[in-house]
Amino acid sequence: MKCLLLIFILAVVEYSSVNGTIFQNCIIEVGNIDRKTECTLEKFHFDENVPHVRDIVKCVLTGLEYYNPNNRNLNQDRLLQEMKEKAGFSENAELTRVVEDCKSHNGSEAEAYEYFMCLLNDEKTNSSFKKLLTSKDKNFFTKTVC
Repeated sequence: MKCLLLIFILAVVEYSSVNGTIFQNCIIEVGNIDRKTECTLEKFHFDENVPHVRDIVKCVLTGLEYYNPNNRNLNQDRLLQEMKEKAGFSENAELTRVVEDCKSHNGSEAEAYEYFMCLLNDEKTNSSFKKLLTSKDKNFFTKTVC
């Protein structure tokens, strides 16, 4: 009986980490995130001065399988597919341009945070990228306590 209960708990934890709580899970995983910082992120303010923002973004993009921390590459195919499905994005060339510009601007220093900010700051990808992220963790972005 204990074994079945343990399997059930593990299944629930795995299900929740995949379905709709990626930002909240990453905030817990990174740790030491106060409510003020969390509220800042909920409003899509991912300024580099926000405590632990680089770690949170890396966790989120890695968890969504958009970023590979081992080779520091963005998985454009997966990102494009999900931006199309979840946010109605149709500008394949624009996504490629933004990623290439980001790599060019940041060079070998480009990591998850840089890609994230390039996508948020570009007028062609901003709206769809926000919609995609919001769709991945609606509870996080629709809290009313901030």
